[in-house]
Amino acid sequence: MLPALHHLARIAADPHPATRAALQDAGVVPLLRAMSAQDRRLSYRGGVRAFTQDEAVRAAPAQVLAAATGAGG
Repeated sequence: MLPALHHLARIAADPHPATRAALQDAGVVPLLRAMSAQDRRLSYRGGVRAFTQDEAVRAAPAQVLAAATGAGG
């Protein structure tokens, strides 16, 4: 999931308004907002690495939203 979110952040960083509109129209922005609002673990693995991975996965939607909206979600 994390690589996909990083790719979305790169796409969302495109300054062209059509890119931001496409992310909104495709339902990406509402999905990321819902992901950010969830109060549960997003990592599906256990172990010590799961904590750092979960923190990275939870931070990534906010980064994509910041790029997509130009404001930070």
